[in-house]
Amino acid sequence: MEPFLSLVAKDLYRVFGDDIAEVNLVFPNRRASLFFTKYLATGLSKPIWQPKVTTINDLMFAIAELKPTDPLLLNHQLYKQYQIATGSQESFDDFFFWGNVMISDFDQVDKYLVDSSKIFANVKDLKEIDKKFDEFDEEHLKALQDFLNLLNDTADSHIRSRYSDIWEKLGGIYNQFTSALITKGIAYEGLAYRVAAEKLKSAKQPMLTGKYALVGFNALNSCERVLFHHLKRFENALFYWDYDKYYMQGDNSRNEAAMFMADNLKEFPNSLSHEHFSNFSTSKNIKLVASPSNVAQAKLIPDILSNLKTSTDKVDINTALVLPEEQLLLPVLSALPDELDEVNITMGYPIRDTAAYSLTDNLIGLQANARQSGNDSKFYYRDVQNILTHPYIKQIASDDSTKLLNIIVERKLINIESATLSINHIFTKIFTIEKSGINLNSYLAALVKDISNGLKQSSNELIGNIRLELEFLFTVFKALNRLGDVLPEFEGDINPKIYRALFRKAMAEQRVSFSGEPLAGVQLMGFLETRTLDFENVVILSMNDSALPGVTHKPSFITPSLRFAYGLPDYRHQNAIYAYYFYRLIQRANNIYLVYTDKAEGTRSGEMSRYILQLIMESGLNIDRIRVKFDLGLTPEPTIAVKKTDKILSILGKYVATEKEGKYLSPTALSSYKNCSLRFFFSKIANIEEPEEMEEAMDERGVGTILHRAVELIYKDIASSVTKEKLEELSSNIDLINNAVRIAFAENYKLDINKIDDILIGRNALILERIKWMIFQMLAVDTNRVPYSIFSTEQEVIIDVPITVQGKDTKVRIGGRIDRIEQVDSQFRIVDFKTGKYDIKKDRFKSIADLLQSKELDGVFQIFTYAEIFGKISKFRPSQITPNLWFVRNSSRDYTPVLYQTSDKRGTKEEVQSYENFAQPFKELLNSLVSEIFNPEVDFTQTDKTENCKVCPYSQICGK
Repeated sequence: MEPFLSLVAKDLYRVFGDDIAEVNLVFPNRRASLFFTKYLATGLSKPIWQPKVTTINDLMFAIAELKPTDPLLLNHQLYKQYQIATGSQESFDDFFFWGNVMISDFDQVDKYLVDSSKIFANVKDLKEIDKKFDEFDEEHLKALQDFLNLLNDTADSHIRSRYSDIWEKLGGIYNQFTSALITKGIAYEGLAYRVAAEKLKSAKQPMLTGKYALVGFNALNSCERVLFHHLKRFENALFYWDYDKYYMQGDNSRNEAAMFMADNLKEFPNSLSHEHFSNFSTSKNIKLVASPSNVAQAKLIPDILSNLKTSTDKVDINTALVLPEEQLLLPVLSALPDELDEVNITMGYPIRDTAAYSLTDNLIGLQANARQSGNDSKFYYRDVQNILTHPYIKQIASDDSTKLLNIIVERKLINIESATLSINHIFTKIFTIEKSGINLNSYLAALVKDISNGLKQSSNELIGNIRLELEFLFTVFKALNRLGDVLPEFEGDINPKIYRALFRKAMAEQRVSFSGEPLAGVQLMGFLETRTLDFENVVILSMNDSALPGVTHKPSFITPSLRFAYGLPDYRHQNAIYAYYFYRLIQRANNIYLVYTDKAEGTRSGEMSRYILQLIMESGLNIDRIRVKFDLGLTPEPTIAVKKTDKILSILGKYVATEKEGKYLSPTALSSYKNCSLRFFFSKIANIEEPEEMEEAMDERGVGTILHRAVELIYKDIASSVTKEKLEELSSNIDLINNAVRIAFAENYKLDINKIDDILIGRNALILERIKWMIFQMLAVDTNRVPYSIFSTEQEVIIDVPITVQGKDTKVRIGGRIDRIEQVDSQFRIVDFKTGKYDIKKDRFKSIADLLQSKELDGVFQIFTYAEIFGKISKFRPSQITPNLWFVRNSSRDYTPVLYQTSDKRGTKEEVQSYENFAQPFKELLNSLVSEIFNPEVDFTQTDKTENCKVCPYSQICGK
């Protein structure tokens, strides 16, 4: 197999000899020139000057004497002309998408030399518009409706009318836009092509001096055809076309891969003999591999490359790994075997899918929400967390980022001063306010450079492939520099919000171009990068019809019928191009792997590409079909049982009562054990802390803490005698309640009372109002419970519970804080406030045994535990103690915060008047539960009640 470019190199040297340096070579892309030069050098016995090399794109811009410019700038120039033509007041942000659609339409109109005055002619006949709309699919029509500012008007006639208005103005917009660009000496690709073509058509003498060789083209647009005819007319060009007789002759000539080549060969005869193009007739080793999923294709790469090892025991430049879908690039890179000597990546990767983009975007968000107050700079905590948890920052400043994250959570900081954050050089630079768009761009570029240097110097191993990340950062850095050049063109003040929109648009089409040695190692390529190149071994992934040829419906103002009428490319054109690329790529290969996914995933079909079906049905080649299966069987949920070793029993010993003060088991901890003993182990024995997350809006625990403290402050002056009159007086004292809640809030967040307004915004402000509402509800409910006196609030109570374990007597401390104890004569009400959602299942039970079986009865279990503890320390009889659960969110007018015992037989409920009837059975239950915790024969195990796992912080550890 001799590569096409090698054939071209030999033929050109045959024709021109050592004078080949005088030939101007024109290729579809730059990569082809590198391989051409390699093949030319291989056949020479002495050094010579190499020929001049260019791409057709560069040549057309040179002929037109125009320069390409930034797409963002192009779109903004169009936006100005659109505003003038339509009088529209919509923002550039809203216009941007459809601006790109217009430029794409203009580009094709120019490349195919369509008369803009005709295609964008005024359409007076609404029936013609109706025909246009018949060709729009529902999604395209909805997008067009949004653009035409008809969001609230779905009448087809209005959309048609608005579309007609825009369409009629497109011709004028086109003329003004192109004139403005030419005046500035800049152009989009199609405009440069049209200007060049018009120059070439009117030229009486050759515009291009010297000899030209045009190599490896296929689907020529009208402007390119003008160029080819110009060179042919003045007899100073050679044409080199690549094809195969297989799809050019006989029945196969109808193959879409041959759609353009027959005309090319007829108009511009090939300089290479027809005998070089019978490669499909040679034997080929083709394997068709069905993969169970898209990403699983990457896992096949090591085995495929192993099978392709050459006699030198390695795969080399003769092997191409082709990825039609760019999303597979990173999975494939991760799957490449370590022993692979060299890999050259020539495909682009979307910058928006990289960590470099996310960090830069987060930095803009940080600036957009930052506040300046005098000399103080403050940053919103969520933005700060996004920066500190980013993998790049973790890589270069792991300890400092962790330290700051802990400070934010511990101090419950919301708007954080820069002085708190500036604990190292890089953080000082990051947490500096920049509000001007141009300054912000410079700020970002400087930080990207500093972070790149930090990654190079870092010894951490948190990021696997530093080289790859540096490529991503360099691409962002270059894009920021280009954006910096464009920003002065935008009038007015560019604040961080506007800048962010511009940044995202500038990055939308950016691709990472990887650097490396292009002529060494396995060639990892996108499909378009394979043009003109040949390889002995070819591996193509994503050979599904949804990827090759793929979906080609692009938004456009030009409907399919108009495209057809004016000779503009449509889906058939696109399909034919990809068919040619596919057949041309494999026609000289000996070993071919075609990998596809045989199951539908998302937008990907499970159908193999039509090109594979054509090979199977038409080529007569032997194709081995392989179905790959990965063992993806689900492993059973792990059963975790932790035995009570001597070490664990020693840790449990901290709850054993001794002469010295020790720790105690709270009712909440006991509830945790009864619901899942493994959760108790993680929390109390293994000391795996339940993760504390920084919440801008307080959680239920925070609400409860603030409510308890506020109520304590409000009741303080009437605690000795709570009466209906005093409660009504409190209810009318709005300032007292407001101040009490603010004080409680400040204490909870450890803030100065004068500085809490910074965080009393948004949801926090709403929650504060909710707490006030709950207090008013409590005061209203309490008027039906008076008179009484408050015996104590937040009283810590501890007792020793005697247990017997394996014949040995010991005592275990249990205790906690009782929210409030109320006294009515000689009766004591033990009150536990609950701020969670009320449900009747939470304050009524059938028997004491039920308390161990239901998580919903945790509150009842806990208040009975407090009743038991209070009875022991106070020496009051159980008949003097009444356990109460107060669900403060219950807004029912007749609500009373009491417990009820229900009866199965009668279906009735009975209020629990005292602890007397429950003291003995509950004491036995409590002793049994505590004894089980300390029994070395009973393991800590997972609960079998999955409903208990819904909000468990350890669910990922145990696998439930």
